[in-house]
Amino acid sequence: MPTRAVILSNRTLLLEGVLTRLHQFQDRVELHLVDLQQPNPLAQITTVQPAAIIMDDKDPVVAQAVPLDRLFQALPTVKVIRLDAHCPQTQVIRSEEFWVTEVRDLLELIEPACSEDVG
Repeated sequence: MPTRAVILSNRTLLLEGVLTRLHQFQDRVELHLVDLQQPNPLAQITTVQPAAIIMDDKDPVVAQAVPLDRLFQALPTVKVIRLDAHCPQTQVIRSEEFWVTEVRDLLELIEPACSEDVG
């Protein structure tokens, strides 16, 4: 069964690229795109019950649309993966920082077993 992950999108090129790259691993990661321009994105996220949420760290709309404190109240065990196109590191909220230079690294953050067969 694939691990559920939500991509919070304000239609940034970074997240569109991540969505495209992860789509090839749909047997391992069930991706859900939540458009931050739509009403109540937090309710959309909680309906999905994701294991991970991927967001653009430099997108100011994300913090306004989905405040982290409310997100963690609704989903206390979710991993929030903050990506920055200008930095080779990423941040996993409530965890430690990891180097993400390839799609395998990103899959490892979503679910450790995902990266085993990615070449």
